[in-house]
Amino acid sequence: MHILIVDDQQSARDRVRGLVRDLVPDAHISVVGTATSGLQLAFIRNYDLIIVDVHLPDGSGLDLIRQVKLVRPNAVVLVLSNLPRDPYERAALQSGARAFVAKRDATYLLGTAVLSLLEEVRSSGAA
Repeated sequence: MHILIVDDQQSARDRVRGLVRDLVPDAHISVVGTATSGLQLAFIRNYDLIIVDVHLPDGSGLDLIRQVKLVRPNAVVLVLSNLPRDPYERAALQSGARAFVAKRDATYLLGTAVLSLLEEVRSSGAA
């Protein structure tokens, strides 16, 4: 499994990477802090899962999703954000994300969301 984490907060990147590592010990995890870096990596590698924040220092995570989907229409994306669910969850799903988790709920919901999405990838062979 190849997983990309795009978040501008170092603490969030570390926390998400640790959680993913605990859930999928053999995963290859790439971690970046900008939309530009995330987009470059997503164009190079077909990630099984991309976890992205909405607000990044050089652009919108939602724009990043749309751009990735142009090249990799089957990309599985989870949005993790400090922003309120409404209206950002709807906007994330309209951009092509498969799930939205608020950072304040990440302790309880992120693991379940990651495992569910990775199971979909395994079942469909989408990545």
